[in-house]
Amino acid sequence: MKKSKSTITVLGIVVPVDWDREGRVLSFAVSTYEEKEFLIDIKSQPGRALVTMPQQKMRITGTIGKGRGNQRILKVVSFEPV
Repeated sequence: MKKSKSTITVLGIVVPVDWDREGRVLSFAVSTYEEKEFLIDIKSQPGRALVTMPQQKMRITGTIGKGRGNQRILKVVSFEPV
């Protein structure tokens, strides 16, 4: 992931976006009401905690980076249920 200094706050729903062959979730994203999707970086503790709450409406603050294929990755700093 490339580093970014752009801090944002988004409002959206935590959703699974990738599964293995046994149906286990491999990655999550936040899907916003502006129809944007940000993969959640689970390397930080807030990111790992956030993905344990799928289908929840959240206000999430973090920094944006780029992953493979120009995917937007959100490194979570904080979040709160809405």
